[in-house]
Amino acid sequence: MDVSTRIISTIEKRKPLAQKIEQVEGNFKNLSAALQQLETHRNYLFTQVEDSAAIGKIQEIDLLNVLQETELYRND
Repeated sequence: MDVSTRIISTIEKRKPLAQKIEQVEGNFKNLSAALQQLETHRNYLFTQVEDSAAIGKIQEIDLLNVLQETELYRND
């Protein structure tokens, strides 16, 4: 088998992995966008809710940490 044939064979074998990586990256982008929207809505709720117990529960939701974690995995 000559070099060009081996290179083509290697590329063909790796295409499914590259496609899977693209799919996972797309999923991370969707997740990140959804988390950002959720964080925006959470911040909005702070201005609308007057119940201190509910505000306490809203504050317990740590979306920024989740967002940062997804960004870490996306950048690795």
